[in-house]
Amino acid sequence: MQRQTLPAILAFLVCACNLSLAFQIGSRGGGVGNLQVRITDTTDRQIGMQAHVQLLISGAGGPYAEGYCNNEGMTSFASVPIGTYHIVVSGDGLETTDSGSFQIDERKTTQSIFVRVKRTAETEAERSEKSGGVVGLQNLNVPPAANREFDGASEAMAQQDWKTAITRLNRAIALYPAFVAAYNNLGTVYQKMGDAEQERQALEKAIRLDEHFVPALLNLGLLSIVEKKYSDAETFLGRASVGDPTSPQIFMLLAQSQLMTKHFDQAIASKDKVHSLPHHEKYALAHYIAARALAHMGRMQEAANELQTLLVEQPDGPLAQAVRQELTTLRSTSLGSLQPGP
Repeated sequence: MQRQTLPAILAFLVCACNLSLAFQIGSRGGGVGNLQVRITDTTDRQIGMQAHVQLLISGAGGPYAEGYCNNEGMTSFASVPIGTYHIVVSGDGLETTDSGSFQIDERKTTQSIFVRVKRTAETEAERSEKSGGVVGLQNLNVPPAANREFDGASEAMAQQDWKTAITRLNRAIALYPAFVAAYNNLGTVYQKMGDAEQERQALEKAIRLDEHFVPALLNLGLLSIVEKKYSDAETFLGRASVGDPTSPQIFMLLAQSQLMTKHFDQAIASKDKVHSLPHHEKYALAHYIAARALAHMGRMQEAANELQTLLVEQPDGPLAQAVRQELTTLRSTSLGSLQPGP
């Protein structure tokens, strides 16, 4: 009886993860947005270092999220709730710089913030000796006309006018062929229309233009999960986790993919990462994923502990009733009924 219960919960979990995270990740739902941050020096050159980037809620205390940009000065924050924020950038050889306040707008599934930082004299001198060239960044110089089409597409998406959104996104791309965010949003529109092939093509184009673009990597991971291509999902989400190591939803999806590819140790490690991050209670389903992985490994007491943690973090969550039944059975049978399953 219990061997049937756990697979049933797992099947529900896979659906629940897909549905809930599809809405929580900004490019697939409302109430949140994806933020792409690009950092340059005052002459618009790549900074060539991994600067510390903090995303702060205006008027609040500590950072909402933080991480490091790559050497090209790029980083992303996924599924940021709508509101007023500012970015603070710091690092060796850089003057700490505040972007000033900006809004996360749910109508724009992906938006960009450009922050120019001033180098200290020593760092600038060293860089001048090594390279005097100026390197342009994708999307730094998006023509105003392309931005207008992008914004118009965002308005159409908010109205679920998918045909208009496609037309305007294609216009934006025609005006600026390296418009990564436009390709990502085009993928989102095709997802809404149920056209998986066009969705994948648009998202793959986005990451060909920018292999570090987290929103497109996330969307490709979600699409791969929906298509039950779990190995592909694990690859895309692994790359997304490198681009944004502060996102609990990325690691939860990664754990799900690792469970389905039978990479049980990795799934447990991804759950640990979820649990270490702020706002992890929202992603307590990661504990069920870990419990399933532990059950496959025969570590029944640890699996039960994960289920108990899920109930502590989400006592009224979508799996709460089923998990309580599972734990009751576990306790009454000395854990003998929690089997790894097929």
